[in-house]
Amino acid sequence: MCNMCSNEVEDEYHFVSKCPLYDDIRIQFLNRNIYTRPGMEHCLLKSNNKNILVKFSKFICFAMIGRNENAN
Repeated sequence: MCNMCSNEVEDEYHFVSKCPLYDDIRIQFLNRNIYTRPGMEHCLLKSNNKNILVKFSKFICFAMIGRNENAN
């Protein structure tokens, strides 16, 4: 369950596309189509584009930092 959103399962879709905790990071690192179209988050995991993968890695890194800070 997502600590930020009550009654929301924190799956890949929620983490990448929906949780408001990551909105600023999402806008900074991900293409808008990824987080506005359900199911597109899986395209990130299958991508061979180095630029997309680097940005997705940065998104995950900063999102996890924000998540840890929010948990305290």
